[in-house]
Amino acid sequence: MALIPIKNVLLFTIFLMVFNNRSINVLIYSNLTKDCHNCLANGLVEIHKVEQIKKNILHKLNLTKAPNMSGLPIPDLPHLRDIIRDINRQAESRLVPRQASVSKLYRFSQDLPNQPPNTPLVFFNLTDVRLLVANDLSKCTLGLYVKKNSAGQARRSNIQLYDASTDRLLHNHSIGLADINKWVSLDVTELVKRWKSGASVNRGFKVVMSDDKGAGVALVSVKQSGDENYMPVLEMDIVKATHPRSKRGANTCNFDSQMCCTKELIVNFTEIGWNFVLAPNTFGSSLCLGNCPNITIPRPIIISSDNPVPQNCCTPSQYIPLTIMYFNSINSIRIETINGIVARECTCPVTPL
Repeated sequence: MALIPIKNVLLFTIFLMVFNNRSINVLIYSNLTKDCHNCLANGLVEIHKVEQIKKNILHKLNLTKAPNMSGLPIPDLPHLRDIIRDINRQAESRLVPRQASVSKLYRFSQDLPNQPPNTPLVFFNLTDVRLLVANDLSKCTLGLYVKKNSAGQARRSNIQLYDASTDRLLHNHSIGLADINKWVSLDVTELVKRWKSGASVNRGFKVVMSDDKGAGVALVSVKQSGDENYMPVLEMDIVKATHPRSKRGANTCNFDSQMCCTKELIVNFTEIGWNFVLAPNTFGSSLCLGNCPNITIPRPIIISSDNPVPQNCCTPSQYIPLTIMYFNSINSIRIETINGIVARECTCPVTPL
């Protein structure tokens, strides 16, 4: 029977010790030497890296565990499909998004407690929207789906939108035959900001439909079965700092690489069982592999320093933001850009002598 080299046994033992530790050790996959390539062939480093990425993403999204959101309907909004396509394209190209800290929140309508049946109210519960204050909101849009009603043949209809708490008219929107079976978008930024700041009470919107024939069109409400993909939705834009675009670094590992370099790892959300993530389908992260030159630190500095001697290993030096669209609750879809997940470049630490 062939003997396993002791260095490979030690390497596997060290990996298991770190993999089973609850703390995230960012050095385990980057402090390996040429034997990293054999380790990668066995999938050990990839497994550890994927687990680390999962923990980091959940932490940055303020989630304690991955929620199970299978079977939930996705609003059939044209611009939502465009965003999903853009997020997937961005993840494939590994480009920095134009707004590296922008996020979107889609909140689905709900019934008010003790709401009488057949009332023309559209309500969005915003009390559980964490870390969202009025000053963060750049734009809020109410999406209403207008469908044809077979009982009438109206050529022109009006949507009147009111603040339900004050009966103040917000919009008087006219629609024609070309707008039937389409989404209507109404700007409600001012009122939602007042709700979030406490200047006004959130009792939802009152929607009144009228037309020249009577009952020619109708709005899809949350109670109508079969129309779950067209329920009223509130889209909120939350804008923060912007960053320029840039492509990934070029220090890519090849088969014979021994010095510090990056090796791509593809993460597939479906394969890891995360059905709450709507986009991207996959994204590429990086493993930092290879050796670093020895660092010489004068002995007096080592003796007098309270900090341990820094480990000489290949580590991430720059990250690409990752944009994710996900269900953060049964009634919400959120788009958020997070940092510290996808490494753009790897480097060896420089320690002053």
